[in-house]
Amino acid sequence: MPLVVIALANLLLSGIGITLIFNGLSVPEPTNVLIVGTIGTLFYYGFMLSNGIRHKQANCIMLVAVSMYMSIFLSSVLYSVWTFDLILSALVMAKGVLFLLILLSLYGNVLYMRAVSSYKKKRGNQRIKEPPKESVFSLFRKHKNESNNKEVYLILGESAENEAE
Repeated sequence: MPLVVIALANLLLSGIGITLIFNGLSVPEPTNVLIVGTIGTLFYYGFMLSNGIRHKQANCIMLVAVSMYMSIFLSSVLYSVWTFDLILSALVMAKGVLFLLILLSLYGNVLYMRAVSSYKKKRGNQRIKEPPKESVFSLFRKHKNESNNKEVYLILGESAENEAE
């Protein structure tokens, strides 16, 4: 349970950063975003490894939070280096890039989660592969090669009608 709380706290912090940029209140410095994201991620994985806990939903939440941190970081880097104020202001450009990066990262997270679930389904649902059925001709040839001692054999249960089905 605490692992989910840590992941939700990271998601909340990234949500606060996104809200600050979209409302135009302030754009955080790239180093601050990087420090907060790194500390939150290290705290999560340190807690997970020290306690030996694995939680599927917490990992998914943390994956979304880290991708949001990266989107905020790239948007704030663009805001700090944007010099083309005659075309678009730095804030408008940061908002646009942040919106596109959030869409891209959410799409990537959904693709990743679907790929993991389909891989687990496929890996868990493997059927035991049976060898292909031998044809009547190959069965006849095999029995002919086995019976070189001129004895008469009666083979029950094998016929051309059964093999066709």
